[in-house]
Amino acid sequence: MKFNTKKTVCMVFNPKVSRKIVANNFPAFTAGDEKLKFVDRFKYLGSIITEDLKDDDDIERELK
Repeated sequence: MKFNTKKTVCMVFNPKVSRKIVANNFPAFTAGDEKLKFVDRFKYLGSIITEDLKDDDDIERELK
């Protein structure tokens, strides 16, 4: 399987109940020899996805 590691990112979605968080730091994910970047927001199919599962950034973008 081939994919572009420059466009591939990792995002962690924390549970809504903070006591269920298992870790705050994660090891690097790799694809082949490339480390994948962790992000807190990502644009996917025209919508902005954030790690806190809110769509405020996407709504703000639409209003502009």
